[in-house]
Amino acid sequence: MEPQANTAQYNKVPAEWPGASKLFKYAKSATLTNWVLYLIVSVVGGILSSVITNDRDASISILVGANLVALLVSTFVAACTTNIELKNVLHEKTDFNRVLSAAANRYLGFLGMTIMLYVLLTLCALAFLVPLFIVGPRVSLAQYFYFDQNLSPMEAIKASWEATSGNVGKVWGIIGMCLLYALIAVTIIGIPVAIYLLFMFSSAPALLYMWLKPGKQTGPVAPSAPVAPAPVA
Repeated sequence: MEPQANTAQYNKVPAEWPGASKLFKYAKSATLTNWVLYLIVSVVGGILSSVITNDRDASISILVGANLVALLVSTFVAACTTNIELKNVLHEKTDFNRVLSAAANRYLGFLGMTIMLYVLLTLCALAFLVPLFIVGPRVSLAQYFYFDQNLSPMEAIKASWEATSGNVGKVWGIIGMCLLYALIAVTIIGIPVAIYLLFMFSSAPALLYMWLKPGKQTGPVAPSAPVAPAPVA
């Protein structure tokens, strides 16, 4: 039987940002929407990427080709998981065929955007890391803008940059919680706990995207102000 979230109040994007530490219940509730599909895609993608680049005794040309194929596979998996996460935060069920179709239809642009971001962040890392800490969080939501709003790669990167202006602390909060959960794996007993926490928290970035999405109604609609009666002539 598929596990269920405990409280219905977490089955939506929070009206007010709860902070990274309290975001877990919202992320867990979202992740449970399509958790089996998300798990299968992530595990299969990870295995394929690992197998492709596993032969360390191969020639340089074969290794380069294998790493190129691994990049294509991992990028496609990322496209699939991004689309699943977008469905998760809306609590909409999806299936493999729809996820595969959504990822394939815009894959080339997503691949181009991934390469652009990789080059950008690599250049930032070479600049003594400081710009990386500034730029990285600002472009971290680009994939959600790209798929959810059908933007071009440059438009998606720009949209992420603008949306995270003044909200970088929220991005770092999510990163910090992921690091905290990962630290639990320092002991053998803690490894399954860390995997569980990181998996259930996987929808957190998509939740932040949806919370920052322009025009997105996350809370109850405010009541309209009463209309004054027209003066009697």
